[in-house]
Amino acid sequence: MGEVLEKIYDIITNKAGNNGRLKLAEKTGVPRVKAVKENDKPELVAAFKKAASEILGKDIDEFL
Repeated sequence: MGEVLEKIYDIITNKAGNNGRLKLAEKTGVPRVKAVKENDKPELVAAFKKAASEILGKDIDEFL
């Protein structure tokens, strides 16, 4: 299931709070409850990483 996607959501929530979490859902079009059920498809993970990096203002990979 969406282990990487869930981890990205957790990182964003910890670093940027609920507003960051909402921004991630808006940018990706995938709410957290759906993300944990999705498969970690490479294109979906890439979209999440890009959106998360934009929200944090730094590369999300350093936290994964």
